[in-house]
Amino acid sequence: MMKIAILGLGTVGGGVLKLLQKVNESRTDSKIDITHVLAREIKDETLDLTGIVVTDDIDEILNSDIQLIVEVLGGVDFPYEVQRKALERGIHVVTANKDMLALHLNELAQIANQHQAQIGYEASCGGGIPIIQPLQYSLNANKINKVMGILNGTTNYILTKMADEQCEYQEALAQAQALGYAEKDPTNDVEGYDATRKIAILSRLAFKVNIPLERVEVRGISQVDQQDIQLAQENGFTLKLLGKSRQVADAISISVETSAVTHYP
Repeated sequence: MMKIAILGLGTVGGGVLKLLQKVNESRTDSKIDITHVLAREIKDETLDLTGIVVTDDIDEILNSDIQLIVEVLGGVDFPYEVQRKALERGIHVVTANKDMLALHLNELAQIANQHQAQIGYEASCGGGIPIIQPLQYSLNANKINKVMGILNGTTNYILTKMADEQCEYQEALAQAQALGYAEKDPTNDVEGYDATRKIAILSRLAFKVNIPLERVEVRGISQVDQQDIQLAQENGFTLKLLGKSRQVADAISISVETSAVTHYP
């Protein structure tokens, strides 16, 4: 039985807890023992915390006999310090924290290797589309020259709405916010910063080099209007925010930008 701790008990952390408890109910062996949760307060009264130590002291968790931490805290500095300390103690880490990984993944991976620990971050890019593991293992023997894809759901929704309903950017954004697809402050998504972190992580795996975020050329979708949408449609294209990177010899070009792609009716 693997002993784990969940760091953070907000919407995502609470969902992880419920999912793991549900998985445990259907398993007869190799169960997961959730021993600790890091949280300052419990907002979701429906959570079953029976037998789980709830603490706001990270050292109490790291000094226990846990074997793995699931980090869903958000932010950069504190999660980085926690993951570094955990890996140095041989504690495995699972995280979806792309903001932190884009800055510190190289260092954390080296620490993990030195201490016979693993860091899993499949949920940081693509979410429900497995791509990290294939790049790490299944395609490891291949020479990858190019990575390209739609890496942000919020911008994809907005651009699709603008194309399908002929509405302007602000109207499509307001609908995305009303439905919970976009944050109250959508800057991270619409200006391309979220996709920037993801393409940097994917490119590191594809090309086996570390790519600083400042290397990525970024142009978001906030300046896209109906004239742009209609011009693309008239020529058989649709607009999407794409993360793109290409390696030619030792040179790597990498960008996040609104691009015209072939439209399939």
